[in-house]
Amino acid sequence: MFRITNNFSKVAAEVLENDDYTPEERKEIVGETVLAVAELCDQQAFYLDDRIVIQCVSALMGLEDVYCITDSNEKTRRTKQFYDNLRQTRQILKDCSGLSKIEKLFQNVHGYRLDSEIIRFYNKQFKGQKPSFIGCVGKQSKLNGSASPDAEHDSVISESPYPKSNKQQI
Repeated sequence: MFRITNNFSKVAAEVLENDDYTPEERKEIVGETVLAVAELCDQQAFYLDDRIVIQCVSALMGLEDVYCITDSNEKTRRTKQFYDNLRQTRQILKDCSGLSKIEKLFQNVHGYRLDSEIIRFYNKQFKGQKPSFIGCVGKQSKLNGSASPDAEHDSVISESPYPKSNKQQI
């Protein structure tokens, strides 16, 4: 399921950025993807909570309409909303599968802290949220000139949010 939802980013980029598609073609592309997810959910219904199914199937719905929005603020808001929904969907799948707990356990067992200039920037900007950097090409970060998730997140790097520790730094 996680692998399928990762494909949403590719579909979104295609639907949002390809000028060659008609509104009907955009609707067909999104519809086919939503249908594929719904069919997988039906096949795995015994193993999936209904709320996960609703989240996964609904995450992509309405994306086909975003390209045609003329108000740039509304278009930006709807695009951001899609990527936020996608990020939340991935996190829900990680949480429900137990992967989030395994990652935390692995970190505790091995006693490491992930720390770098980039990670400090990430921690400061997203404060526990997991950003989706996909679909953000073209916006340059003050950090190192690379793509950033949103122009409002461009800023200088702060000090590490982690307390000083004797734990191994990676």
